[in-house]
Amino acid sequence: MDQIPPGRPAEWVPAGVPTTAPFRETGDVLPRFNLAMFTNDQAGAVAAARYYIDARNWAGASNTASAYLAICDADSCRADAAAFAKRTKGDRHVEGGRLRVGGVEVMAPNPSANADSVIRMDVATAAGRVIDANGKTFAKQAAANVTYEVWAKWSGSMWRVNGVYLAS
Repeated sequence: MDQIPPGRPAEWVPAGVPTTAPFRETGDVLPRFNLAMFTNDQAGAVAAARYYIDARNWAGASNTASAYLAICDADSCRADAAAFAKRTKGDRHVEGGRLRVGGVEVMAPNPSANADSVIRMDVATAAGRVIDANGKTFAKQAAANVTYEVWAKWSGSMWRVNGVYLAS
């Protein structure tokens, strides 16, 4: 995953990420890796953080966490993917709950952080719910405006997400 495909395309869909999404909503985009993510600079770290947000939305659209697991190495991402799979088991899926990025700021990481760059993102989360094919609601999420800190780590060949936290 940490390499550019032959032919050096400007962007591509990572292996294992579905390109179709049965629960796609307005604004959902198929997340794609891009060349910036393979450049060890601030723009590359921001590109990785933006991919992560698109991938979170694609999880709701495709009903699988594979898109964000393609970039996130944090234990919290694997735990969240397991919780997502449990919530959406059977004929359940996510309706709404999409993330929209507002302002973005690149910050120097705290020396104790396992990150090379911290991308602070203002994110509006739409109200959402987990429903079944008949529209029965199993879980709800209220709309919220939050600030995420996406901890990015340079792998030696590309930027990876090493943690996502609510900013204090």
